[in-house]
Amino acid sequence: MDAAGVTTSYVRNLLQVLADNRRLNYATQVLGTFQSVISAQQGSTQAIVTSATPLSEWQLALLRQRLQHRFFPDMSDVRIEIVTQLDKDLIGGFTVQFEDKFLDLSLRTEVRRIRDELTQQV
Repeated sequence: MDAAGVTTSYVRNLLQVLADNRRLNYATQVLGTFQSVISAQQGSTQAIVTSATPLSEWQLALLRQRLQHRFFPDMSDVRIEIVTQLDKDLIGGFTVQFEDKFLDLSLRTEVRRIRDELTQQV
C-alpha cells in the first residue's frame, strides 16, 4: 500500500477510536496534531500566516526564509509550507502560528498596546 493509503487508514482508525470514545468533538484538534506529526516525519512543517491584506509571493518567500533561518538554522532540508488566511480586523501586518509558537506583528495588537499604555498613564 502506498503512503497515501497508509495515512488514510490511520486517519480512519483514529476517527473510529474518537467515535468509540465519544470524542468526535476533538477531531479537528487531533487531526491537526496528527497532520503535524506526519509532516514532521516527511521533513516538512506548516506555518499559518494571517494578514490584513494578501501577501505577495516575494513576502511569503522572505517569511519562509526567515522562519527557516530562525527555527531550523542547521536543517536546510526542512520544508516550510505557508498557509495564508485573511483577517481585515488585523488592520495591517500579520500573525504567524508556527508549531507551538505565535508571533503577532499586527497593527491591531500595536494599537491595543498603545491604548493600554495611554490609559495607564491617565
